[in-house]
Formats: sequence, structure tokens, C-alpha cells
Amino acid sequence: MSQDMKYEITLPIHEDLGGYKSLSYVDPESSKSCRDSLELMATYFRRECKYDHLQYESSCHHQKFTGVLFFEKAMDLVKEIDHYPNRVIGGAGFLEQSGGYTLDWIWIHPFSRNRGNLRKHWPKLKEKFGEFNLSHPISAQMARFLEKNA
Repeated sequence: MSQDMKYEITLPIHEDLGGYKSLSYVDPESSKSCRDSLELMATYFRRECKYDHLQYESSCHHQKFTGVLFFEKAMDLVKEIDHYPNRVIGGAGFLEQSGGYTLDWIWIHPFSRNRGNLRKHWPKLKEKFGEFNLSHPISAQMARFLEKNA
């Protein structure tokens, strides 16, 4: 079976974030584990959208690129009261361009879609990146989200 036909989705766990997080920004100085998780989310985006190229590679993080990781509490992995495992459920990439930022790509695990995860973070993304543009094409699901939330 070729790599592109692999349907398993593995969601990385981060235990080193200093507590529960629901969102984290990824830049060139971010940990390798966060950059690698973002690359994995970009890989899932590429596969689902049938793109030819990977939107983000952890080994060559561009200075004008800011990644976003979306997390949920990994309660099934908690070992002690002060143990805070975070499961990555998605990622996104913003490119800084003349005139502001562009949301280049976004991918959220299918089981985590339509559960308010993006809606909850949309104001934070607008606060950080301003009135950003979106790269095309825009999926039908994203178009519906934008109708309700943009």
C-alpha cells in the first residue's frame, strides 16, 4: 500500500506545554515536537485535499510563516493530578504578506469538526492576525463556517 493510501490518522500528544492548552502558535523557535506535529497536520491536509505539495515542513520553517496547533485535553492519558497531556486535533498556517496575513491552510481532525473548535478560536486568530485573507480554493465546509462566523 502506498503512503498516500494510508488512512490512519495519528494525533500527537504533547505533555510539555505547562498545562492544558487549546491553541498554540508555532514559529521557528518552537520545539521540534510542535513543528513536527504541525507538519503532520499539513500532511493530513495535503492528503485530504489531494494537493501535490506539503504546505509546511518542520525542517524549513519560513520566517514569514506562523503555524497554529489546536489541542484538546487527552483525559484518557492522565496519570496523575498534575499531568496535563494535550492531544493535537488540528493545525493551520498563516503567511505574512504585504498588506497583512493569509490563512494558507487549515486542517482539523474529522471527529473534531463541527464541535465548535474553530469557532471558539476564531476571535483569537483575528486578534493575532487581523483581518486576514484566505487562500483558495475554500472547501464547502469552510465556506459554510465563514458565512456564520466571518
